[in-house]
Amino acid sequence: MSLQEEIAAIIATHHEPSREALPVVTAALRGAPLDLRQDWAALRALYEDHLGKEEVLLFPAIEALERGDESAVHHILGPIAQMHVEHGQLGAIEQRMRSRLDAAGEARAALLAFLDDLPVHAGREDDHLFRPALALAAGIPVEEVDLDDLVGGMGGPVTGVAESVE
Repeated sequence: MSLQEEIAAIIATHHEPSREALPVVTAALRGAPLDLRQDWAALRALYEDHLGKEEVLLFPAIEALERGDESAVHHILGPIAQMHVEHGQLGAIEQRMRSRLDAAGEARAALLAFLDDLPVHAGREDDHLFRPALALAAGIPVEEVDLDDLVGGMGGPVTGVAESVE
């Protein structure tokens, strides 16, 4: 599958369905405990920002690289590293939320469906899009690409997002 085809599949399989699920889960969590709603608000804010950066900045640069635009290399390295870090941040929030699924009440099924897709989505991007794009950019086999080496110490907790939830 070409990188452009992988991007289209990721958008159709993960981005579009999750965008539809976000308001449904938000509405379902209205009666849930505050800490769960705060984690959801943090996850949703990071996730929506993440999708926007991918679709507006990173995915077009990867498509340009695949078409042979060598200048696109300069537009994918930092964004791929940042997306990989954000995958980790989203995963940390996901795990916290999973530990409190029983408190979700009637929202449990919708929340669980959303949370179940997060690691699948992130893994697909990391393994089937980002690593091949970096391999193409560097002219090396995809097996030699290690996203964690690219990222180094960029990771960290998500802060400052959930405080606005009441």
